[in-house]
Amino acid sequence: MRIPLEQFDRRLDSVIGEASLPGPGERLARAWSRFHRGAYRECLRELEGIDPGIPEARALRAAAASLLSGRARQGIRPCVEVARRFGASADLLAALGLLLLGSGDRARAVRAFRAGLRMCPGHPALRARVREMGQRRRPVLPFLPRSHPANRWLGRVRHRLLTA
Repeated sequence: MRIPLEQFDRRLDSVIGEASLPGPGERLARAWSRFHRGAYRECLRELEGIDPGIPEARALRAAAASLLSGRARQGIRPCVEVARRFGASADLLAALGLLLLGSGDRARAVRAFRAGLRMCPGHPALRARVREMGQRRRPVLPFLPRSHPANRWLGRVRHRLLTA
């Protein structure tokens, strides 16, 4: 005996109940996954059904929207506020680092990525971002600032010797 599709859905819902619908935690996790892959539009779609009162969802929504519009600087403040008031997560620090990087603040982005890695050393998005950025060598004369003319000149010489 075949059951019409509408009746099947009702019967399935009565057997499974609300457990079949993804909760806000699952949807938020899927939204973070899409964000880390760079699918900001899909991330925003996933966030549509989540209560905007959830601080992490609010920060993620601001970060995804600002990166999608090409205005990374606008998403920084909501992420920082959520991190200060409710505590930072590795995902939130990864988003903040990406926003800082997009706004041209590489030094603060590196600090955000490193703080996230201290919280969660195996976080794949954080590890990928740090790997993409690369790491600068130490100054030739560490007791002088990196911008000192002697360090700059000696750094160029070292670079030529190592790449020759």
